[in-house]
Amino acid sequence: MNRLELISKLNPHLLKLIDIVNDVGVPMEGSLFFDDQVRDINIDQIDVYKYEKALSLYRFSQDKSNILEIGFNSGFSALVFLLSNDTVKVTSVDVCSYPYIPPCYEYLRSVFGDRIKLLPGSSVDVLPDLFKEQTFDSYFIDGGHSDEVTGADFNNIIDNATDKSEILVDDYNFPLIERIVLRHVLNDQIEILTENKENITVRVKK
Repeated sequence: MNRLELISKLNPHLLKLIDIVNDVGVPMEGSLFFDDQVRDINIDQIDVYKYEKALSLYRFSQDKSNILEIGFNSGFSALVFLLSNDTVKVTSVDVCSYPYIPPCYEYLRSVFGDRIKLLPGSSVDVLPDLFKEQTFDSYFIDGGHSDEVTGADFNNIIDNATDKSEILVDDYNFPLIERIVLRHVLNDQIEILTENKENITVRVKK
């Protein structure tokens, strides 16, 4: 899969999600393709780098079967995961603070059926109960940007993940996120597989 192939596969659904966000008419939280608190988004605003970042998510999920996503927002990242192979399932946790989140989820649900599930609430509250009921082979952390929330997400995931499970962490360029990742590396709980300007992939060590 190269960038042009991904764009061809992605854009018909991306256009639908963009229309949903614009129709709701509130600023959108920062996302895979757009900056924070923007209005009247359109597909022509997406630069090449954003598609390259989407390609890194696509490649991460190609061999996965059951992904836990922290932070659904407008569903752009979940869409990339769902397009990466025909059987992968995505469970997303989101505080659902924005009114465009439910209709974006319903659109993905209409296309991908029960391969996508959205659990409303803070990951700090949702994950402990979720892990009592369900296991995952991979994780995507793109939620709250605080030591309290992101730190708890890491602790919950590492405690419940199996050996060699992979975690893709967004916003690695944020000093707080980098500190949390490196703390777990130094504690020999994870090892770094790949990293770039904005995200990093690590593997759990048990």
